[in-house]
Amino acid sequence: MKKANKIVMTAAGLTLIIASILKSHQLLTEPIISKGFWESWQFFLIQIPLELGLGIWLVCGLFRKAGWLLGVLAFGLFIGVTLQKGLTGAESCGCFGRVQVNPWITFSVMDVPFFVLLLIFRPKGEKL
Repeated sequence: MKKANKIVMTAAGLTLIIASILKSHQLLTEPIISKGFWESWQFFLIQIPLELGLGIWLVCGLFRKAGWLLGVLAFGLFIGVTLQKGLTGAESCGCFGRVQVNPWITFSVMDVPFFVLLLIFRPKGEKL
């Protein structure tokens, strides 16, 4: 169980790190024309460092239970945002910067599976 938890948390952390790098690239290379709150320049300035920080935290494994809890909350939020974008018919979820990914693909291949895997393989015996 401990090894599975480390694998899941590392995979989720690496995904967050890659997503934040791709969003940073988009922020630096093209003008952000806001189509809504989730795509606004101001939201990117808040989201990118938080996503990168959480990704690094999940990969390094310090305070594993607290990192796990924030990871579960983050992927739960990602599920809500991606579901909203999918239901409104957005072409891309915006999760990976300029890389266009259908919200339903992100929802079903990344957000829900990571959320469920984090819930199943939670750190046991660790202090918060």
